[in-house]
Amino acid sequence: MKPSTRWIALLLFFMMILSPLTVWATVTPIPEVLRYEPNLRLSSRYRTPTLEAGEEIRLAIPLDNIGRGEARNIHVTLNVDDPDSFPFEIDRAVLRRGVSSIEGQNRSDAPLYLTVRSNVATGLYPVNFSVEYTGTDPDNRYSFSDTVYVKVENSLALPRLTIDKVDIPGNQMQSGSVGVVRIWVKNTGELPLKSIQANLEGFGSNGLYLENTQRLRQVEVLEPGDSSHLDVPIRVEAGLEEGRYAFQVKLTSQDQYGKTYESTEDVYIPVSGTGFAAGVLAIESVKVPTGSVSPYSDFSVSLQVRNTSSSPVEDILVNVNGGEALLPKTPAIQQINSLAPGEAQEVSFIFFAKDDIEGKNYPLEIRVEPMQESSSNDAVVQYTGVLVGNTGGSSSTPKIIIDQYRIPTDYIEAGSSFPLNLSFFNTHQGESVRNIRISLTSEGDVFSPVGSSNTFFIQRIAPGSRVAREITLRPRPDAGYKIHNVYADIEYEDNDGNAHTTRELIGVPVIQEARLVFGEVETGMEAFTGNPLPVSLEFYNAGRGQIRNLVVSIDGEFDTSDGALYIGNMEGGASNYYDATIIPLEQGEMSGKVIFQFDDEIDQQHVVEKTFDINVMEMTGPPEGFMPEEPPMEQPGSGVLPWVIGGVIVAAIAGGVWFRRRRKKKLEEVEDDE
Repeated sequence: MKPSTRWIALLLFFMMILSPLTVWATVTPIPEVLRYEPNLRLSSRYRTPTLEAGEEIRLAIPLDNIGRGEARNIHVTLNVDDPDSFPFEIDRAVLRRGVSSIEGQNRSDAPLYLTVRSNVATGLYPVNFSVEYTGTDPDNRYSFSDTVYVKVENSLALPRLTIDKVDIPGNQMQSGSVGVVRIWVKNTGELPLKSIQANLEGFGSNGLYLENTQRLRQVEVLEPGDSSHLDVPIRVEAGLEEGRYAFQVKLTSQDQYGKTYESTEDVYIPVSGTGFAAGVLAIESVKVPTGSVSPYSDFSVSLQVRNTSSSPVEDILVNVNGGEALLPKTPAIQQINSLAPGEAQEVSFIFFAKDDIEGKNYPLEIRVEPMQESSSNDAVVQYTGVLVGNTGGSSSTPKIIIDQYRIPTDYIEAGSSFPLNLSFFNTHQGESVRNIRISLTSEGDVFSPVGSSNTFFIQRIAPGSRVAREITLRPRPDAGYKIHNVYADIEYEDNDGNAHTTRELIGVPVIQEARLVFGEVETGMEAFTGNPLPVSLEFYNAGRGQIRNLVVSIDGEFDTSDGALYIGNMEGGASNYYDATIIPLEQGEMSGKVIFQFDDEIDQQHVVEKTFDINVMEMTGPPEGFMPEEPPMEQPGSGVLPWVIGGVIVAAIAGGVWFRRRRKKKLEEVEDDE
């Protein structure tokens, strides 16, 4: 051995003795998040749920502890900033939920049991919440706030008061007469109403007067579909001309949550004159729909005309007029050729309600008069009403939406097949849809169907009904980590055979696999008790997804001062290596493990261990019984110490040369990669 080499070996030996725990890599400072403190946040696993108005639900707030320390005494509180926009019932709700603890790098849910308000409108609602917690030391308090969203579907008819019908004595009033008009008020919604008030307005200037000064009528409660009546005493001004005179009823009510509803409807009072027809002809047995009618739906109106005189009456005209809201499909004027004394004849008409009108009670005017020359007052007039359902706008075009869809997991792994469940909902309450063709596509052809076509057919969906379908899809193996869109192009027909198209959007989250593989643990030299031993291990990210916050440590039946080595992030296909120095303690088989801790792209924590075994030998001196023949004095190089020093020097030289060659090789590989 050259002198220079010998001195280098001795220098390496003393460096290893003085600093046996040298790490042969640059140690990056461990970020704050890796310290033993808790760090809670809203989990990326949260998915916006679709809720039905009026149902009791379980809203789970998923929490991730991305810190290393345990979070304790966790309290999740829903913050109600505006009760009117809060979609849940407040009076009966428990808005605070406790969770005892969440270990570091773990997750848990904080479930809250709530009831969706029955009167909440369909839409997307924010739900604000705050989280308070402590660490293992109760004096260390932490908190954060965030927002989740819930989607509410409300198929319930919202509360609405309407005037169902009006009872007038004799179906009309004479000028100068007094009578009691009974007004029937009905709750046409699907929620109960309370504190109902009817305020009467519009009297005096029109020739109609209230017989008392009480203009306010009250009803306590009306359940869905129930009716109640209000008796209104009315006096008709003497000499008032024949015609139709109106007053207004302003209806005010509250639902079970205290929300107020208001509407105003007109009530028409027919006032008849004293001409020829009024004393000869009578209108009887008027029949109109008892319930509400839908726009563009036909309904019939029938009545009887009776000759109340002792002489025949010929050429009688019957006219039914619904104004601009109720339109006739049959002629609105019909003729009766003759009626014998006391004879009655039935007359019928077909009407329909115009589209895009407000849901309320609309009047029908029935006028019976002879054709011979007479004054304009020579007619019998009677009014009735038809209730048109409140459709909230145009209802002539049915629409199909995807109201629910499900995938089996929070994230779909690229290249793996999964079932996609779809629910198609016909939002129209009065018309079915048919011959429905659905075609699924995606941006960049990320998803492809498995075992079927991307198109399927549905024969019919009834009004307000759903049909479910399932299709198996597979994302491309190289699909990136993000939410990829699936488009559903829907073609369908309405009852009249008119073709319609629509497009719905579905978001499917896709992740790439983060897969860590490693080689064998290498030492490069024999292991002796009490001697520093270098170990090394290569590892690779064999997946396409990114490995994040990678931390490598070593543990086993040995001493080491090497702490956790923070590597950071590793892209797919990248490689690295880990070096550490250990000191075996006992002779024989020694076990150890290299521990890898990392997060994937969706913050799931993974722990992978590589175990290894090393045979440790005891450091020995010269052979037993070996002694010099004449040891008059201790010669240089004799005794046990030289053997120990020699063994250590040999081990140090071998380890240093192996480490130097290996380090040089790694640096060359890194330079080649660059």
